[in-house]
Amino acid sequence: MATQKTKVVSLFECECADKDHETQRQCNHYAKQRVARSITTKILLMFSKTASIVVGPERQIFNLHQDLLALHSVFFREHFAFADQNIILPSVNVAEFADFVAWVYGEDSSHLENDRIENNDETVLERGWALGSFLGSPGYQNVSFSHYSEYCPGDASQWPDLKSIRIIYERTLTGSKLRKFAAHSMAATPPFKKHKPGSQEFAEWNALLKEYPDLNIDIVHATAKDWGETFPWDDEHLGAYLEDETPLDQAWEEQILAKRDIAAIKGGAKKKCIRSIFELAHLERKKN
Repeated sequence: MATQKTKVVSLFECECADKDHETQRQCNHYAKQRVARSITTKILLMFSKTASIVVGPERQIFNLHQDLLALHSVFFREHFAFADQNIILPSVNVAEFADFVAWVYGEDSSHLENDRIENNDETVLERGWALGSFLGSPGYQNVSFSHYSEYCPGDASQWPDLKSIRIIYERTLTGSKLRKFAAHSMAATPPFKKHKPGSQEFAEWNALLKEYPDLNIDIVHATAKDWGETFPWDDEHLGAYLEDETPLDQAWEEQILAKRDIAAIKGGAKKKCIRSIFELAHLERKKN
């Protein structure tokens, strides 16, 4: 799916300080990003251990902080719970992993632009969601989906597009929420209504349905829903496609207490241990 599709413009008043967001979605993303950057800074200042992650057939090495990876990914959390050694991910695309790493460290993207890097920009969001699923990172899946849905045009002139649907059904599992979104989009805005029988586009869509029988079944189930004047990518429907995600401040609290109890942390803080001071401040923070 192309990442530069026309944005849907809607009337919205942003209440974020020093920001001018266009949607509530963007405000929510900004709030989560502020929390993430605050926690990331503290983890980096606490001298978190690093590990070498060897990625792709090229065996490119990323030296990354274990606590950050564990905070955002079940895959890494489970690995580091038993071992500190390096991890090899031979089947993961290097550029896609670089985008994940950039997000872990507080950026939206690694902004890699190089013809020598094999990363199809038109499908980067679908692939990002699939990588998040593989790594057990619902936060990254939701960020990828949020960017994805934000660029679905209101008149559905470009989405759903064949390349995106193919990638979704190629890279995700049966029953995934991204497949659900794809099927709902096709049911709400059927591609066959936009293309005449006998046209190349009609034939390509027909071939796709034959290639992925699950897509046929998902569309049939999706036709039961009456969208009225709305579309699947409208804000009121997005919750149905988001993964369950533990708030990052809560996740970090759980991660802290999994390593040391509160008494040990308070003892360390009294001895002016920087890590303990940061952790105690987080544990004693005001909760909404």
